[in-house]
Order: sequence, then C-alpha cells, then structure tokens
Amino acid sequence: MDELIGSLRRFIARDVIFIVGGSAVVLSFCYAFDHLWILDMPRPLYLVAAGFAYVLGYVVQDLAALSGLVTTAHFFKPGRTLKRIYRVYTRHDWTEIAPFDGEAAWLRLERAAAKGEVPEASFVRLERVVALRQVGTTLGPCCLLSSAFLLYRGFKFLDPFDIALAVGVLVLGLVLIALAWLKGAQQVELTQRLGS
Repeated sequence: MDELIGSLRRFIARDVIFIVGGSAVVLSFCYAFDHLWILDMPRPLYLVAAGFAYVLGYVVQDLAALSGLVTTAHFFKPGRTLKRIYRVYTRHDWTEIAPFDGEAAWLRLERAAAKGEVPEASFVRLERVVALRQVGTTLGPCCLLSSAFLLYRGFKFLDPFDIALAVGVLVLGLVLIALAWLKGAQQVELTQRLGS
C-alpha cells in the first residue's frame, strides 16, 4: 500500500504538471485564434485532450532542455548569476561540488531511502525540491509559449487586456525558469550531501 501511495504521489508531482503546462499552451493557442469551441467538447474527449496536453507539456519541457533554456540534468555547475540568486535565496554561498554521476546518485539514494538508511525527512525534502524544479522546467517554457500566442492576439486586436495578460504570463514564465535553475542547484547540493 505504501508503494502505491508513493507512486501516486510521484505521479501527481510529476505528470500532472505536464498536463497543466500542455493545457495552458493549447488553451492560449485556441484563445489567440478564436477557437474556444474546445471548451464545448463532449466530456469523454477531455480525456483525449488531457493525454494530448500531457504529451505537449512533456515535449515543451524537453525541447526547452535541449535548447539550454532549462536543464533537467541531475548534476550541473551553476554560473555566476545562479550562484548569486542561490546566495540570496539560501543565505549561504554556493560550495563548489566535484562532478558526480547524478543519475547513479539518485538511484542509490532511492534504494537507501527504501531501506531506511537515509533519513526519510531528508529524502522527502529532496523529492520536494525535484518536484518544484519540474514545475519550473515544465510550466516556465509553457508560459513563454503561451505568452507568444497571447501577445499575437493582443496586438492583432489591440486589446490592452490581452497585452497585459501576455506580459503577465511572460513574466511568470521567466520567474518559473529562474526558480527551476535555483531548485536544480538545490537538488545538486542535496543529492551530493545525502549521497556522501
């Protein structure tokens, strides 16, 4: 039963984010081109739409990672700007960490947590950081894409509301991307600290 609850929790933390991000892109696209008929679809088609939104959210995240806009790597070295943001957020300086295999370290930590060799509270904290990072790596790029559609509509109809909405979604996307990098740095630090 505990494994089922753990799997469900990971699904909610990971996969629902893809659905939300993909849905935001689809809805902003439909709104930009006056195709809001999507809201009047028969209810069973919402399951198909949710599946499509999941795939779209996943693709947007991975394309953003391939472009370097975000990273989903388990280990990376933060640049100067990220180190400054990290210092402001955590109230301590970034400590240089020797490169390690982040994927292998994560698998070792999962096994150790299952056996009770790692304090459960520490592993739960790491899982939360990973989940929050994914909110940024998925929803940040999805917000940028959505803001482009909204900006198109705003300038097409010269509607101040649509322009303001587009700018707000753009700012939200940039903030989420910055937070994704910050949570990524925290993930690297926590993984190294718990794995050593």
